[in-house]
Amino acid sequence: MIDFVLVVFFVFTIQIFLFKDNAKKIPLVFFLTIYHFLFSIIFLSFEEGSITDSQNYYSWGLDGLWDSNLGTGFVVQIIYYLSRLGFADYYDFFLVFSGFSAIGISLIYISLNEYIKKIQFNKKINFIFSLSVFIPSFHFWTVAVGKDSLMVFFYGLLISSILKYKSLVVGVVSALAIFMIRPHVGICVLLMFFLYFYIYGFGRGYSSANEKLGLRFFLVILFFVFSAISYSILLGFVQKYSTSGFENLSDFASSRGDVYAETGSGFSVDSVPYIGRFILMFLGGIPWSSLGILQIAAMFEGIILIYFTIKSYTTLRKIKINYKLESDILISYRFTVFIFLYAILVAAILAYNSTNLGLMVRQRVMIYIPIFVSFVMARMILLSLISNTQSGLYKYQKKSR
Repeated sequence: MIDFVLVVFFVFTIQIFLFKDNAKKIPLVFFLTIYHFLFSIIFLSFEEGSITDSQNYYSWGLDGLWDSNLGTGFVVQIIYYLSRLGFADYYDFFLVFSGFSAIGISLIYISLNEYIKKIQFNKKINFIFSLSVFIPSFHFWTVAVGKDSLMVFFYGLLISSILKYKSLVVGVVSALAIFMIRPHVGICVLLMFFLYFYIYGFGRGYSSANEKLGLRFFLVILFFVFSAISYSILLGFVQKYSTSGFENLSDFASSRGDVYAETGSGFSVDSVPYIGRFILMFLGGIPWSSLGILQIAAMFEGIILIYFTIKSYTTLRKIKINYKLESDILISYRFTVFIFLYAILVAAILAYNSTNLGLMVRQRVMIYIPIFVSFVMARMILLSLISNTQSGLYKYQKKSR
């Protein structure tokens, strides 16, 4: 209990330092932190009497067992070096990783809250966003020792560095850390940069249409080369999970799904077509199957996630901007499109890589953040354009019914 109080106090002290310029939000951040750590207690009760990934990471870290610097190996090394600093008890590690994710969530919340005020404050959108950061599974799956807690932490640093125009070094290090933790998600970031520059990167500085076309053609070739190399790297990376080897990533996904199903961590959806798995990645459950209370809760959150996804897409479709003129709104719009497409790409890859429903629900956390960010930013940009109709930079057009 003393360790719990000390870690919460330490985390809240860091948050006060980070958010000293936004003192009015400190009480809400404190409540959010307490709420987050309550899920630490719930998760510890949930895993009692069973072997979880969180406990495995802890054991491997203390024993110094890793065979790679990426993915699980990266997390295990962090635990190993923390243990050399004096950490030894599993519950201490658990609270430290809960602290990482608590700081990450508060960074995301405060950064987007400040963005809302900067672009176009709206009480309704601010209220919806404030509620969204309290979604239970967003906290439940990010309090344990493992990848998800670190992912949320570095997501928070990355989003804060971008939206608040902070250190570029922090942003680059955060993106690199995301790649180290989940290589396939880091590859999604790089693939989205290719797409972003293909769409937006050749607006100025090129004298002719032929020059732009040539550069785009070169980018397409580079994209396919990078995709092939990335696939080869990922296929080589997963070979360690089998003595006989995998012929392709589909074999790995199927084998991994069966392992989780055998341990009672959700049932296999290997026989479900890919488009069905993509929908399940958002929904989190099969309505016509026998559902327990956890599955019902996961589906309810999935409906919320689908709502935010659809609203993000429809809002972005409504925004009309004059691309010939540079502005903060135009940059924000392009960044929002980038974030939204990134979320869809991550969902598509996770749906391909996951054939177990329980694993899908866990990994869905990685979709929450970019979808929530794109929703808030898109709505704020649209409201700003509507309220700024006298400017010649933008225009807002309502769709005819």
